[in-house]
Amino acid sequence: MYKPFITFISISALTSLSLTGCVNLRTGPQAQDASAVATTTAPVITTGLEEAIQQDIANWRLSSPKGNNAAEKLATLKEQNPTNSKIDSIESQIAQRYIQLANKALAKQKAPGRTALNKALNYIKTARTITPTSPMLDRKESQINELISINTRKMQLQKAKAKAKKKKLAEQQALALKTEKAKQAVMENNLINSASNNGTFDPNQPPSSISMQKPAINTPASTDDLLIFKQTDVDNQSLTLGLELENISRRIVNRDASVIVHANSEEDFRWINGSLKTYIYLLNANFHLNSSAKIGPQEYPSIELIQ
Repeated sequence: MYKPFITFISISALTSLSLTGCVNLRTGPQAQDASAVATTTAPVITTGLEEAIQQDIANWRLSSPKGNNAAEKLATLKEQNPTNSKIDSIESQIAQRYIQLANKALAKQKAPGRTALNKALNYIKTARTITPTSPMLDRKESQINELISINTRKMQLQKAKAKAKKKKLAEQQALALKTEKAKQAVMENNLINSASNNGTFDPNQPPSSISMQKPAINTPASTDDLLIFKQTDVDNQSLTLGLELENISRRIVNRDASVIVHANSEEDFRWINGSLKTYIYLLNANFHLNSSAKIGPQEYPSIELIQ
């Protein structure tokens, strides 16, 4: 009873297998889904390029010479292998090198001038063309800009002081000239009055400038221990005395000497003594000048060294 039924099932299965085989023979191999095929790309080998960049950094070939520097080779590395994990590290190394160059430019002077500051800032700007988002460069640029700001304020202060000093000197010279003219006028009036009283004054023959000069005095010569001034230089507060004041200031400091300042008037004493203190301060700011005064019309304007 079951045998015919089993035979029927076997025949049906065989028939199905045969039909499937025919279909396969007719259509050939079926195309696979493209998404099922794993896509693999061979990694780009850039080891030699990385080593060349490291050599350039070690030899300070950062962005020059052209065609053989770390910056150009880094650009090639980014183009060939943009996902290379060493790119950030290389950029950081280049930034550090440029910061070292900036520090070196600033270290040449105790107080860097504008030229050194601009040079250091240019190093940072060059580094930014290679690694524009480096925090290290941000910090260094901020430091340099602060130094530039300080330097600018310092230069402005120096110019203001120089301008004020020049103005004060001009005022002093104008006052000295005015004082000299007043003295000359007094001498002339005295001479005229004296001549009139003696009955020898002729209005058609005014006294000559020679006759109105002070009597000739034998002025002593300067020595290592004595610096003699011309009264006209003191009256005009002449700047031509600078070298002589510098020389005697050096002798005072070296010998730790005291001085006596001789002058015709209190005003002359203050100018001579003040000028001497200025030159001594420029030589040694810690030196304290011990000076005394001898003031009178019979005194030669001078500085006398004493032990």
